Amino acid sequence: MAARLFISLLAIGLFGRGVPVKAQSAAEARHTVTIRVEETSQIELGEGAELTIDRGGTARETSTYTVLTNRSVAQSIGASIEVEDPPDGLTLQAEMQAPQASGTSTGAQILLEEGSVTSRTLVEEIGQLSQSGLEITYEATSTPEVSPGTYAINVVYTITEE
Repeated sequence: MAARLFISLLAIGLFGRGVPVKAQSAAEARHTVTIRVEETSQIELGEGAELTIDRGGTARETSTYTVLTNRSVAQSIGASIEVEDPPDGLTLQAEMQAPQASGTSTGAQILLEEGSVTSRTLVEEIGQLSQSGLEITYEATSTPEVSPGTYAINVVYTITEE
């Protein structure tokens, strides 16, 4: 008898009595919100620099940059030059201050020398951070043979994985 009662209760529990079951209201409900954070690395530059050199002299000028990266792999910042027909005797070097939280400056690097352009790494080992107001120092040198004039030199910065 007890076995029949158990089976009957089990059948009612599994199949119901044909009566629809209404959803129960609760004083509390939840949603799962999924947030995906994209990997990013960004560099933003302050105003450009304008250097005036006496023939055979040197001039220095400072600008600023902001760097942001949330990547787990160390990043580095490199610089390259875009210039049409650079004159022999004109040299440009750049140096970037490393972020305080992480990163190492490689010091002043020559980007343009004797009409030849090069790409250089200026900051290495940048970890996850966001920092602004960091300095970029440019130094230009001219030999007496450089003709007077204005030379527009684009310095292109890239932030990449090491």
